[in-house]
Amino acid sequence: MAKENVVKFYEALKSGKELQSKLKSAADAFGGDIENKEAFLAEIIFPVAKENGFDVTLDELKEYKPENGELDDEQLEAVSGGGLLDEIWGFYKKGFKGLFG
Repeated sequence: MAKENVVKFYEALKSGKELQSKLKSAADAFGGDIENKEAFLAEIIFPVAKENGFDVTLDELKEYKPENGELDDEQLEAVSGGGLLDEIWGFYKKGFKGLFG
């Protein structure tokens, strides 16, 4: 069940501009540069995920890697060695430009 939640969260992020926009808005509303992933999780990802019905954990976000073929080369480069958390973190650091194509 836990993995299902992170898969659903990934799919919603990948296909839904609305959820992507909510993450960006939450980051903008935070009003400062978040320098580490733990603060990013606590202040941005977890509240937005929970508000949208996704109960995900730190370990799930770190461990989940989409199946082969779901990411393009640029996205694979962004997450090399990491999971979904690293992918979202990388796009946060780029101002959410190019999030999931």
